[in-house]
Amino acid sequence: MIMKTLVGAAIALSAYGTAPAGGEPNPVGTDPNPFSALSCSCQETTPAATAREEIDRGIRNGLRASLPGPPAAAA
Repeated sequence: MIMKTLVGAAIALSAYGTAPAGGEPNPVGTDPNPFSALSCSCQETTPAATAREEIDRGIRNGLRASLPGPPAAAA
């Protein structure tokens, strides 16, 4: 019983002594996007159909890739 009381008091005191959690304000500006300073002056573009085909191929390759670890159980 004494141990439960001591543990409860320790938890209560540690929770009371901590500062509330909060994020730091953005010192650079008000833009929430961390990548807003990055830009590209490239003139080259890819046709939408080609980009879509490459995305589909990448998804298929990712789904087909084997991951390290034990083999999957047979169903």
